[in-house]
Amino acid sequence: MCIRDRYSRCSESCYVIAFIYIDRLLQNNPGFLLSKLNIHRLILSTVILAAKYSEDEYVDNATFSKIGGIPLPELNLLEAYTLILLHYNLRVTTELYYQYLHELELLTLCH
Repeated sequence: MCIRDRYSRCSESCYVIAFIYIDRLLQNNPGFLLSKLNIHRLILSTVILAAKYSEDEYVDNATFSKIGGIPLPELNLLEAYTLILLHYNLRVTTELYYQYLHELELLTLCH
């Protein structure tokens, strides 16, 4: 993987952690259904949480709002709601991180 977003300044690890958060959210909330109407917002809110949790420097929500095309008040609510759906569990162990990184690398090799 070689991801570096020039607008959000998120590292590759931020996106791996966001993917872990999405998976965790879906496991914790079996009634939550992904759709083409909510996936954009879920990705954006998990990237924000991953950036705030794992990055030394990250852009503010106003910048993420512009990047994602979502009004700032809505984005702030999405971030809070996502945190609730994650049960405030943002911790990712090194082992879990490398497990997901490996799985994502395999997926990118296959496509």
